[in-house]
Amino acid sequence: RTFVTILAEIEETSFKPKLTEILDGMAAQVPALWTQSAGTAMTNGVLDADYFLAVARSLANGANNYGLLGQGARVAETLNAINGQQPVWINLYGENRLVDFSQFKIRGHYETRPALSNYFRGMMWCALADFRYAGSAWGKGTNDSGNTLRELSGAVALELALRNSGG
Repeated sequence: RTFVTILAEIEETSFKPKLTEILDGMAAQVPALWTQSAGTAMTNGVLDADYFLAVARSLANGANNYGLLGQGARVAETLNAINGQQPVWINLYGENRLVDFSQFKIRGHYETRPALSNYFRGMMWCALADFRYAGSAWGKGTNDSGNTLRELSGAVALELALRNSGG
């Protein structure tokens, strides 16, 4: 019990605020990346980064955030799927994937503190919503959909957002 108490305190006072700071800082970089990506292969990647960050920020903060690039319906659909806590096929980064949203069920010491419940769900999204630009043995099999460039550009957009934010 002592370990769980110490862990919960560290998560609430240090990790949760740092996650929020990183996500907010990255999201603040999206408008500049959007402008820079106009007419390039990065356009969809920046859209996907905005989507990824909007879902993460919504979960981590407990308040809906629909991103900066007009993706409210896409984000809301994902948040509804997450709240349903069932495995669901969703379009993630231009590819249909089966995502097990039952993993978002709040459990353990995360149940007793609302701030940690949000932190848990935000971290679950960051762990599960991966970019598969090098192929994958998950979902329907390898990434042979021709979606490799889109997912790579999304990963690059997130890296640029993180670097440019100083995170």
